Amino acid sequence: MLQQNVNTAGENVARIGQFLKAAPALAMTPEQMAQRIAAAGSAARREDQAALAKAGEDKARIMADLRAIAGSAWTRADQKNRQLWFALGGVAAGILAWAIVPGLVAREIAPASWQWPERMAARTLDLPRWEAGQRIPL
Repeated sequence: MLQQNVNTAGENVARIGQFLKAAPALAMTPEQMAQRIAAAGSAARREDQAALAKAGEDKARIMADLRAIAGSAWTRADQKNRQLWFALGGVAAGILAWAIVPGLVAREIAPASWQWPERMAARTLDLPRWEAGQRIPL
């Protein structure tokens, strides 16, 4: 039985020896192992740095897109605001022009024989032309 145990132990030692020969990591010196670990770490860091750089570029691109969208939204709001003010200004200018221009045309441009100021006064005061014309200030 002792012989059998010795034989089994010898076989196990032989298998361990074959395993050690087949495993390159076990054949390296500590300095070689440290170099390989450092190289693997550098490669991993390069990949991480590349991924971080790409993520930064993606973030910058997306932020630019968002700024453009937000900027165009502000521009649209400003444009609608300007359109409202121009429309109100146009309405006010139209009211003012409608109040001033007919009188100027009636007094200055139309011939006096047409008697537009008198007709306008008669229509405005709801009086006959003679009485309305008497009330026109000179």
